[in-house]
Amino acid sequence: YDYKSQLDPTGDRGIDRGIRFQTNGSPDSKFQLNLFYKMRTLPNNQNVMIRDYSVTAKPLKDWEVINQLQTNPEVVKSDAFMGSVPQAARSNTWKVNYTKSENLTLGGSWQELINEQSRAKSTIGGVNLELFKKTGSPLILFYGIEQNEGNVVRRLTHRYHVQFDQRAGPNQMFSLFAGNVSYEHSIADSLNRNNVTVRLDYQMRF
Repeated sequence: YDYKSQLDPTGDRGIDRGIRFQTNGSPDSKFQLNLFYKMRTLPNNQNVMIRDYSVTAKPLKDWEVINQLQTNPEVVKSDAFMGSVPQAARSNTWKVNYTKSENLTLGGSWQELINEQSRAKSTIGGVNLELFKKTGSPLILFYGIEQNEGNVVRRLTHRYHVQFDQRAGPNQMFSLFAGNVSYEHSIADSLNRNNVTVRLDYQMRF
């Protein structure tokens, strides 16, 4: 349990009341929880709720479900009142992973981002496939879609890529990334509809 109070220049008091809780972090556990909750009361009696928690559950063999929630995340600032500035933002993320074997993992994710001030909202969903992880040279395939709405210009963004990282040898390393980001609706003048990226990295020690 955390408690902190501070006086502002006018003599009014601000108060932080927070709790932290974490379960056993064993990888064999069927349920894991990491929780942080804080209520900040400002001198004008305004309350700000700061939450940061992550829940991981393994309901079935080879399946993992993760939920992460953040509201009003803090940015540490030594010269700010109470030592930090809460951001008017909220994020909610869900992930599902299915591990068939050490060489095959299939996952899906969904994330919602909301700006509490502008009321802008962004929703991001994606699926990924990871192969050959046990060999040390994984191959990753990803496809995701992002949609912006609310008090912003409507835009739909598609993202897909393939990534290969060869297991590093004693004297060399090789990796390849190829992907595309494409936009629909209200494309800004500085953006192209399709934006292809290809990156090849090779290192040799001699």
